[in-house]
Amino acid sequence: MVFYWNSNESVKCPVGALARHEVLGWVTVVGSAGWERTVETYHYHSDKGADAEQRAYGRAIHRREHKVDVRDLQRLPRL
Repeated sequence: MVFYWNSNESVKCPVGALARHEVLGWVTVVGSAGWERTVETYHYHSDKGADAEQRAYGRAIHRREHKVDVRDLQRLPRL
């Protein structure tokens, strides 16, 4: 029995990489284990009491972590 291993995929998107996920959009990789990546996203909370200044300082932003398969990510170049 022969197994083919695409090592390019398993090392793609190391911790700290910026990537794009089809559903989540732009994400930052914050953890990796094999083919699984932990990514973080930021969601803006539309709070009626939050003005532009509050949103700029992160009071209306919610950070979330998601577990995704590395093969579902497209690595983006560093800006």
